[in-house]
Amino acid sequence: MTKHVISVAASNLALPMAAFAAGPILAHSLGVEGRGQLTAAVAPLMLFTAIGTIGLPEAVNYFVARNPRLSQSVVRSASWLLALSGALATVIAIGAAPLLAGGSATVQSLIVMAVLATMPTLIIGAVRGAAQGLHLWNRVNAERYVTASTRLLALISLWASGHLTPFTGTLALVISPLLGGLAYVRLPLQKLGHREKMPVGTLMGYGTRIWLGSLSGILLARIDQVLMTPLGGAYALGLYAVAVNIAEVVLITNHAVRDVMFSADAADSNDERIYMSSRLSMLTSALIGLIICLSMPMWVPVVFGGEFDGSILPAAVLIAAYIIWVPGSMAGATLSARGRPGQRSIGLFIATVANVMCLILLVPGGGALGAAYAMLIGNVVASAYTLWCVRRYFGMHIWSFYSVRPSDIRLILGKLTAFTRGKERGSG
Repeated sequence: MTKHVISVAASNLALPMAAFAAGPILAHSLGVEGRGQLTAAVAPLMLFTAIGTIGLPEAVNYFVARNPRLSQSVVRSASWLLALSGALATVIAIGAAPLLAGGSATVQSLIVMAVLATMPTLIIGAVRGAAQGLHLWNRVNAERYVTASTRLLALISLWASGHLTPFTGTLALVISPLLGGLAYVRLPLQKLGHREKMPVGTLMGYGTRIWLGSLSGILLARIDQVLMTPLGGAYALGLYAVAVNIAEVVLITNHAVRDVMFSADAADSNDERIYMSSRLSMLTSALIGLIICLSMPMWVPVVFGGEFDGSILPAAVLIAAYIIWVPGSMAGATLSARGRPGQRSIGLFIATVANVMCLILLVPGGGALGAAYAMLIGNVVASAYTLWCVRRYFGMHIWSFYSVRPSDIRLILGKLTAFTRGKERGSG
């Protein structure tokens, strides 16, 4: 299992590192205003993709992990349902584009273009869920590597040729995840049972229970970028987009551990494994965050340009918000894996409401920094609730999610050493 965590962590590194590498290119080429327009265009795609999931990618992961013989039936049913929901979400997104654009005709046209990718993005999510449930992490990793590399190469090519604009940048960001989905071509579902069928009602039942959490989780992470343009303007969003670009690096380890632990715990519940994963993920995120916070004043003006100095403090607040969320994220994955996705959903919904209220209050006067504080408040609420739930329903100890032990560090160092030596022997 540790090998999977390490490999997924490496692939999770690809997307944020590609985004981080592209950040200076976008900043210097587009400026603060143009960077804000680009983010305003892509953020609604993420929002309406979340709306269209109905929790089905997580449901596919859950049911395939528990019974691989149902894999083909589950993927087929989920894909049809996601195609229908994707079409509906696209229509809603196009209707909402004038409001989300904050009165800008340019941003409105970019939003409409971007949300056309909603349906294929949703269908890829269903196939990804099956690959995760089958523990085919090489496919999941390949998707992330392809997405990251094509995105970065496209932006570099556009920049080098002098054709990087908010329009062409939006195209690059929207198309690259679709190319990444090619990693799931000919996924081996037939070999794992092609006669048994998953009732659509059962699939939808689990999916709709977890849907609120899936939607709220994305809202908690992205509603700030969706609402920034109408509340604070494209300039404030440009500063905030760079802050998010910097801060999300601390979540690399947490995403990898959470993805692997969900599938593992759905098949075999183990409290100690959850505790250890939470502690190690939090510790790693905190160390990365500390390094970034101490060094930002030296390199942000150089890497992104002096006009992005206003991103430094919001980035520090966001780093704190993401570290606080790590144990809550693991607790939320535990709730879903053990058949209580609704509780995770309620917590994330409450946190999202708090986040939106704070955005409305803080962004008009505080801009990017106000949005960062709104994220911090939302993450504190979400983490507190999910940890309370795992204590109530499973008798888990909240302190065990936080208390890093020397044995944790020795274990992970030993596994990393063994993994590295195995790679060296394999290449020898």
